[in-house]
Amino acid sequence: MRLVLEESEKKLSSDELNEFNRYFDEKIPFSFIDFYSEFNGGYPPDNGESNLFLLGGFNPIKYGDLPIENIYSDLI
Repeated sequence: MRLVLEESEKKLSSDELNEFNRYFDEKIPFSFIDFYSEFNGGYPPDNGESNLFLLGGFNPIKYGDLPIENIYSDLI
């Protein structure tokens, strides 16, 4: 089953993803970059059934109320 998210923030450009990747010593896995290229954060759809993925959602890398960029900068 493919995970699809709702309420994603503004789509990220490849430049924005590359900028985010520079925060880390190691390259971010392609699957992560590919996923965030399609969904910049968001939540699994609430279809009235149980959440098959057992997660509340993903924070966006950039944009929105609590992007990963802000969380990361608060931690370092």
